[in-house]
Amino acid sequence: MLTKQALRRRFGLTMTCAAVGGLALSGCGSGSSEPIRDPATDWAAKVCTVTADQMDTLTGGPAVDAQDLAKSKQLMLTHLGELAEAVGAVANGITEAGLPPAEDAAPVIERTVGKLREARQSINSAKEKLAAATPENDAAFRDTMGSVGADLTALGRLDDPLRDLRLSQELGKAFGQAPPCQQAKPGAVPPAK
Repeated sequence: MLTKQALRRRFGLTMTCAAVGGLALSGCGSGSSEPIRDPATDWAAKVCTVTADQMDTLTGGPAVDAQDLAKSKQLMLTHLGELAEAVGAVANGITEAGLPPAEDAAPVIERTVGKLREARQSINSAKEKLAAATPENDAAFRDTMGSVGADLTALGRLDDPLRDLRLSQELGKAFGQAPPCQQAKPGAVPPAK
């Protein structure tokens, strides 16, 4: 027969074991299903997601018809507007992602965003130049189209929009670990086709 003191010890031991067991189980459950997240990798994932969303526009372009210059002009104007928006969206996405926890992040991000904003200005300038051209003046219009094409070709020589970010040792590692960066590897902003 157990004494009151023995019963209390046994009950206390049972409650302690249950509590410890519950804590252990809850700790194991939450720790194993939720991996430790790296803030720099999360940042890179945001940036790659924004960039991947714009890649079709950044790498595409309309098929122009040399026989229908008015239609070609309209297609190019629409494309240039979409291209400027896409480049702006990538720049804004990088800015909105904030500063990642990397020592060299601020100047690299500033340089990258600056290049993208310059690219957007170049695209808008090309769009204005094309908008002012009249397809009725065949020779002048073709000259303008050639000039716009040269502007876009120069723009196409820009490095991959995220290149400078990936060259940072810490950010490069984060880009290598972020799943969205593996799924969609951004390339250079090419000229319209």
